[in-house]
Amino acid sequence: MKSPEKEKTERGASPWGLELLWVLYRLLGLRALHVGARAVGLCVWLFSPTVRRRAPRPAKVLHFTCSLADKLVVMAEGAHLPRVSLRPSPDADRFVADVAAKRGVFVLSSHVGTIEVLAALPGNETIFHAWMEFTRTSVFNAFYLRHAKRPRVRIHPISAFGPETVFFAGDALDRGECLVMAGDRGFGRRMRVPFGPGTTELPAGAFRFAHVLEHPVYFVSCVATGDGAYETVVRRLAADTPAGLAAQYAAALWEVSRRYPDQVFQWN
Repeated sequence: MKSPEKEKTERGASPWGLELLWVLYRLLGLRALHVGARAVGLCVWLFSPTVRRRAPRPAKVLHFTCSLADKLVVMAEGAHLPRVSLRPSPDADRFVADVAAKRGVFVLSSHVGTIEVLAALPGNETIFHAWMEFTRTSVFNAFYLRHAKRPRVRIHPISAFGPETVFFAGDALDRGECLVMAGDRGFGRRMRVPFGPGTTELPAGAFRFAHVLEHPVYFVSCVATGDGAYETVVRRLAADTPAGLAAQYAAALWEVSRRYPDQVFQWN
């Protein structure tokens, strides 16, 4: 289910509005862009009873609009990028080593935080292939395509996913590139997995895809820790089955969603 603040922000977005924010960013930098993004988010929260009912405090909406701004800056290769760091852990060290050695990494992302800013991690020159649902993000995709000249974040429509995608993805991983796919939202068959004190259902497709490609698999979430600052949380997923990957993913997702509730922007 798409969160109401995301629905309203994406469907209410206009090309001229994004271009105006981009001019603000080009002239005054990232901080000014965040001020503009927060103003948009506050207007959405104030004038939408549905959004206020679902998000009684404006913090989540303001986090989301700033995350959109940072996403566009990174994907459109702006000059002033967010500051992105790694949370120290053995899994994070292994992730960096796998990326540096061009082993080809499959990232199972979530809608907690802003995964796109991973491309701004210092020293990271990897090409990222991300599968997205174009029908609900057409305005943002058009903006990205207008401004990204040599994109390292390459987006692909999830609607075009088919048997040939497996061959394309395998070749990309063999070249040492990185695949990104959300594990907490999708269509088709689902798997029920433990989630905190209860259970939840996750779409099976992403976990089956990650399993069949036989490359290193990681849960990665980039969470905001300040104005224009992000910390990357990494968990290695090493199960032998898609169901096992889904269970490990759900454990990592529970941890990060409880710690950063205002950055849970989407759900199943």
